[in-house]
Amino acid sequence: MAFLWVKESQEKELKDGVSSRIMCADCTDQDKIDRGCKGGVNWDIGKYNYDGCPENLITEEVLNCFNVWTDWKLFGLPLPGHWTDQPVWIIDSIKTLDEVSRI
Repeated sequence: MAFLWVKESQEKELKDGVSSRIMCADCTDQDKIDRGCKGGVNWDIGKYNYDGCPENLITEEVLNCFNVWTDWKLFGLPLPGHWTDQPVWIIDSIKTLDEVSRI
């Protein structure tokens, strides 16, 4: 869901020119209230519904997965060998992000 939010935020920014403010530090106090930083505001992200600011979905783990996916697109699998030689989290990251990128 975090990946869908990043994609939707970027598309919105391209469409209306308003920054999607992916970093929480960029939000004003009013932004935090409007987005439901502590919950209370529901967001439709793709086919999901999320209570609270979607920026909370963007964690270090999500960014690591995103980096694995982009590196895979550029360079191939990160570790030597066949795809069965890769850790499960790497294969899951690649599959999930590749699916989201096609939506």
